[in-house]
Amino acid sequence: MNQVNKKVLIILSALLLLQLGLIGFWFWQNNLLANRLPAVKEQIIEHSPKAWSSQVDLDFFAEAYQNAPRFRVQDFVYGGIVPHHLFVKNQIAGFFNGLADTDYERIILLGPNHAGSGKTAIISSKAWWQTPYGELSPDLELINSLGNLVSIDEEVMKREFSISGLVPFIKKSWPEAKITPLIIDVSLSQNKAEDLARFLANNKTGKTLVLASVDFSHYQPVVVSNFHDEISKQALENFVLEKVKSLEVDSPMSLFVLEKYLSLIGAEKSERVAHTNSGQLLNKLDESATSHQFYYFYQGQKKLEKTLSALFFGDIMLDRNVGALISKNSFNSLVDKIAGQEKRFFSGPDMISANLEGAVTNDGAHYLPNASIDFAFAPKIVEELKTYGFNYFALANNHITDQGEKGYQETLANLKQLNFNFSGDRDMAVTENSATIINVRDLKVGMISLSMVYGDFDLTKAKRLVAKTKTETDLVIVNLHWGQEYLPQFNNHQVIVGHALVDSGADLIIGHHPHVVQGMEIYNGKPIFYSLGNFIFDQYWSEPTQKGLSVGAIYNDGKWQFSLFPFASQKSAPALLTAEQKTKFLKDFTSVSKLSPELSKQAMNGVLVVE
Repeated sequence: MNQVNKKVLIILSALLLLQLGLIGFWFWQNNLLANRLPAVKEQIIEHSPKAWSSQVDLDFFAEAYQNAPRFRVQDFVYGGIVPHHLFVKNQIAGFFNGLADTDYERIILLGPNHAGSGKTAIISSKAWWQTPYGELSPDLELINSLGNLVSIDEEVMKREFSISGLVPFIKKSWPEAKITPLIIDVSLSQNKAEDLARFLANNKTGKTLVLASVDFSHYQPVVVSNFHDEISKQALENFVLEKVKSLEVDSPMSLFVLEKYLSLIGAEKSERVAHTNSGQLLNKLDESATSHQFYYFYQGQKKLEKTLSALFFGDIMLDRNVGALISKNSFNSLVDKIAGQEKRFFSGPDMISANLEGAVTNDGAHYLPNASIDFAFAPKIVEELKTYGFNYFALANNHITDQGEKGYQETLANLKQLNFNFSGDRDMAVTENSATIINVRDLKVGMISLSMVYGDFDLTKAKRLVAKTKTETDLVIVNLHWGQEYLPQFNNHQVIVGHALVDSGADLIIGHHPHVVQGMEIYNGKPIFYSLGNFIFDQYWSEPTQKGLSVGAIYNDGKWQFSLFPFASQKSAPALLTAEQKTKFLKDFTSVSKLSPELSKQAMNGVLVVE
């Protein structure tokens, strides 16, 4: 064979080997994919103790559908909120049944990244999902087009039950639909969340459904959960996106992305079709529970309500024995019991308020004149209250001038530096410092703080201040430092002053100073809480001085709903009362209140509605 033919043969052989190699590589890649997909399809988390065997699973879901309530939709549903807590599987089945008649093709399921795993804040999956009703296929076209917005992490996704718990319902409802699962970490920035919402809006088809798989209040007794759920309801139905980010839920950013998407496509009309709570369903009202809210969203406008949510407390004193405890242990050691897991008790309200019983001086310094009872707090200690959501202090009391004029001026400067809202002047004074206006979205709230311990303030001036503030605001809340110490019954002088301020325009009065809880009344439709008692104090010598009342308030266009949260302290550390203790407390509270029989009954149950 000549040299040319040898070269041709070598070239042809090389080309043949290259072609065989490419064919082999193609078969190897396809074989790898074929082997991978079944494995990925099996990546389903066992949300319940049962294994995901076909017969057991089918029975589980069949039972849910058999007992499902009937949810009816008003119109085409563009988005929804549904829990992944399969304890309420019947309601979940009812939610999906209500949507099943609509022929959706593309399901986008947003949920929390419970484990906080993975390298990015948004994670998706290209896996098929094995369900009792067959395989649910991924929407690869949409998932691939998400690009850098998400990362693909099958190991993280396979452990996330906020997705796996709902895919059987999706497959049963829409056998031919494709799913885009997206799990969202709490660290997701607002800018990235908005980018995702815009992407979903720009890629919406006529048969797209976006669902947020979200469980609501966690680790709280029912009355606390219901309070937080009302805060969530306000934010969701009024599309207050800034508020949505701070709700007491397991995935606020999933709700943010959903509501931003719905705003972009003009589907802001909401319908809450169910609200459940595991504690109520189990009749264990005072144990740790999980709540659930179910929503459909339609084309149309959002609600435009003026709303406020608040938590009110009585006296806070951070000096003396309390200061020693903080130095020895930590500030958190005082508040962690009532705060609960992840500080959830304090999560969500627009305002958390208390009476600050002392001066906030530089480094907590004590100045002349000396007094037998003499309080001063360092700014760094007061700042700890910010981490629990406190953002307003009433200052008018008999201890604000414990450190003289210098201490009073430092208090104003330090609280301003710490970005707290506050109002109040010296005992008996009515000045421009007695009132401040706080903007809560489009609601202007006038916060007035007055004190009448060593003598009365000028009631005429106080009435004028309330009336003037009323003309400048939507809502006036007056904090009054008044009453006789250690007596649970409010006196006639408090009644006269409280009624006069209500007649001048006060919408709500919150009292403190007696160091024990006093009763309440509704005067001309306006609530007056005469004393909430101590919140953090060191009066260990009696049981009443170690009990207090926190009031959760929901305001909605003239209607109030109050949740009563009684607590008891041990060494200045408050904790919510047990069921038996709470029943006795509310019975005593009602007995020293002036309420109608119906409102007394409501107070005994811990929730009052005032219209």
